[in-house]
Amino acid sequence: MKKICALLTILSGLSTSVGATPILLGEVFHDYGSAVGKLDPSGNDPLAADYVTVKDNSSGRFSDVFDFSAFDYASVAYFEVTLNFSQTNGTFESWRARPGSSTYLPALTKVGDVLTSQTFTFGPSVDTFTAALSAEKFNLWFAEEGFGANDFRLFDAKLAVFGESVPEPSSLALLGLGLAGLVGMRRRKISE
Repeated sequence: MKKICALLTILSGLSTSVGATPILLGEVFHDYGSAVGKLDPSGNDPLAADYVTVKDNSSGRFSDVFDFSAFDYASVAYFEVTLNFSQTNGTFESWRARPGSSTYLPALTKVGDVLTSQTFTFGPSVDTFTAALSAEKFNLWFAEEGFGANDFRLFDAKLAVFGESVPEPSSLALLGLGLAGLVGMRRRKISE
């Protein structure tokens, strides 16, 4: 009986840790080649054919809001923001994503003309996570900590909201096989 209990403990641990995948609750995509993003009313952050030029010297710098009130936000485990951008590589340039009034300011990779994708994850340990969940929206703008007047090109942004992880079917199948084996061992022992 001790062997059976030990095997059940091992198998139940496998089913919850091996192959667990998060549930995608939904996505919000903003393409800055269109008028989706907020632009500086003075025109300092101009919209091009497929990007917005984000400048650090504009009085009403580019910002955007991602509304995810349509999702089941009560079960959100974490969310990710993926940005596609280029030209963040000036000598004294240091761009950071600034979500709302957060203290968490992740740095954008320094890149030249190459279109680059970068994903930032926001979970319960980041102050922005709680604020975004209570407001049911995510605010995004940018801070630049370098010298001089700098800018970069922001092509698009995607907010992906994830719920709690569930075991993958293969993990559940493994657990089922283990339980079937235990039942078979138990029956064989009883019949002997």
